[in-house]
This record gives sequence, C-alpha cells and structure tokens, in this order.
Amino acid sequence: DEAFQMYEEMRRNAVPPCQMTFNSLISASTKVRIVRRAFAAFKTMTTQFQLLPDASTFSVLIDACGKAGLLDRAFDLFHRMKAEGFTPRAVTYNALLDALGRAKMYEEAESLLETMLAEEVAPDVYTLNTMVAVCCRSGRLHQAFEVLTKMKEHKVRPDEVTYNTLVDAF
Repeated sequence: DEAFQMYEEMRRNAVPPCQMTFNSLISASTKVRIVRRAFAAFKTMTTQFQLLPDASTFSVLIDACGKAGLLDRAFDLFHRMKAEGFTPRAVTYNALLDALGRAKMYEEAESLLETMLAEEVAPDVYTLNTMVAVCCRSGRLHQAFEVLTKMKEHKVRPDEVTYNTLVDAF
C-alpha cells in the first residue's frame, strides 16, 4: 500500500514515473500477493505511459503469478518474455522453479532446470536451494543429492539453507 501511496504522491507532484517505478510497484504487489494490482501497474506502465517492460518487469510478474499459484499465467509471461527478445536470467527461472515446487511438480521443475542449464543460464544458490527443497518435499532425497552434486559442478556452493533443507528431510 505504501508503494502505491508514494506513486500517487509522485503523480500529484507531476513527477513522471519510469520503468523502475513500475517494476517496484509490481514487486511490492508480489510481496503482498496481490497479483491483480501487479497486473494493473503493468497495464498502466505499458498503456498510459507507453513504457516497455524489461527482463526485470517480466521476472517480478512471473514471481507474482508463481506465488499466487497461477502457473499457466507465469509460463505465458515466460514465453512472452522470450518472444519479445529478453533472455531469462537465473532469477526468472528461480521464480518458475519455486512455483513448480509449490505445486509439487517435481518432473516439470527438473525439466525446467535442464532447460535453464542447456540455455547456459548460470544457476545460483537460490536455484540449488529451490531444487533441493522441491526434491525433498517430493520425497526424492536421492535426487536432492544429485542436484547438490550437479550444482557443485556449476561452481554453486551450498549454504546453510541447503544443508538445513537436507537435514529436515530425514
């Protein structure tokens, strides 16, 4: 709410919003899980202000949809992002992997991780932690350890979250 109040104050003071303003509004909506508001900000950005979305815009919208359980919409945005010439980054894939994990869709998450690696998008520790959690929640401890090995091959170091997730699975 505070972010949108600040946006309204900007408007009252005739300060034109920029792409970063809208990315922040969309992100704020994600944090409070108000997807409708995120898409309203996106529509205002693209129609009223004719600002083009960037990779960050798509990533925060994908994250919002994923956290709200709107997987189809998240993947539609992912495909649109790619169609518009943006290269998804680790943060984009991480949002989708997290959404698939929440939906207990292990095979789909594993396939997406393989796509990410095939497209030479470097995984990060969040990628590792998300995949380990997905495997553990699915009762696939063996695969969780395979993910751990795979990520070490990609020079991603496990952290406290990684090991706590594995310990909790036992």
